[in-house]
Amino acid sequence: MGNNYVEYDESLQPVYSGEISLADSVALAQQGMENTGQLIASLDHMYTMRQRTKQIKEISKVQMANTVARYKLCREFLESTFAERHEALSKYYDVLDKAVESGDNQLIIAAMGNISDVVSTSPLADLQHMAEIFNDTSVPLLDF
Repeated sequence: MGNNYVEYDESLQPVYSGEISLADSVALAQQGMENTGQLIASLDHMYTMRQRTKQIKEISKVQMANTVARYKLCREFLESTFAERHEALSKYYDVLDKAVESGDNQLIIAAMGNISDVVSTSPLADLQHMAEIFNDTSVPLLDF
């Protein structure tokens, strides 16, 4: 952005000698109008930039709120998913321990199969799906 301001230079100003011609008066009036126009344009530009700055700050606040909300949602998702997996695995291991103690081969196989099912599924696949939804701007996630 270039500088639109005209620097004041006293040497360019006419020295007042008591009389001023009509042509000089007109020229001075025109120069004053040009300077006033430049001042108004500068003030208008400053106002526009101030308004744009306010808009950018508001947009930033909304984007930050969305980012924080996404972070919290992902964190809760991961904590919940891994807590559920932990709880399920703990129960299956308890069943497996009891089955081993009692020598119940069918229950051992069932418990091992359930443990295998839990371990072989990845909770991160669901997280990947959630991330794809987050990145899809056509899907409104959070409405503040």
